[in-house]
Amino acid sequence: MANNFFSFNRFTMLFAKHTQEHYKAYLMSLGVISGILTLLFAFIAYNNNGVIGQVSQLILFSTFLLIAGAIFTSMIFADLGDKKKAIQTLMLPASYVEKFLVSWIYSLIIFLICFIGAFYLVVFIVSSIWGNPESKLMDLFSEDLKPYRIIGFYIILHSITLIGAIYFERLHFVKTGFVFFVFLVLLSILNQFITYFLFDGKFSKAVPFIGLQVIEGENSWPIRLNENADMLTSLMFFTVAIVFWICALFKLKEKEI
Repeated sequence: MANNFFSFNRFTMLFAKHTQEHYKAYLMSLGVISGILTLLFAFIAYNNNGVIGQVSQLILFSTFLLIAGAIFTSMIFADLGDKKKAIQTLMLPASYVEKFLVSWIYSLIIFLICFIGAFYLVVFIVSSIWGNPESKLMDLFSEDLKPYRIIGFYIILHSITLIGAIYFERLHFVKTGFVFFVFLVLLSILNQFITYFLFDGKFSKAVPFIGLQVIEGENSWPIRLNENADMLTSLMFFTVAIVFWICALFKLKEKEI
């Protein structure tokens, strides 16, 4: 039974098969992303005396990581949407756990490594060409801009997109995006109602899991999460991601049955 659940030899063979079949498309996609980033950073440097600001780097890093990552993850199980390819995929001599792990590793671990590496390489090359010493690479672990939080957002987005990629047979990205958008709208509405009753309507804005702006007469002040609450929120998001990954795993098992 254990061998039917997971075999390292089977897993490595499946991983090698997936790599051989898709590496050209993956490299081409990475090249396209790198090319677009190069053009955008070159444009920024050209209009800013050769300086690529930290905020500009963060904006492009966040935008491309989340969008490109979501699209890539939504297509990782694209074969399940085609009946002929789905039969071939599901009938492969490998367990659903091994199939899931290959897709999970590629869409999360390998994608993050390749994207972050390509991003910093592009910024380094463009900055070197202009040669302005004021251009500095964004520190991924900076406590000022906190770019590492974007990786946390990507992890939760990845878990949602992955289950959508398995659940929906067509238009995985569009349908998952629509469901996610509806969820965010409902969450925001619920957050507004809760905040309204807690503060008797004396607030100007409230962002879920981030903070709110309280109003008292003509004065207002922000309330934000402290470090302990911030860690608790991160732990909660990571727990939710694990739950979605487990749901995606069992959804894949259900399709095999």
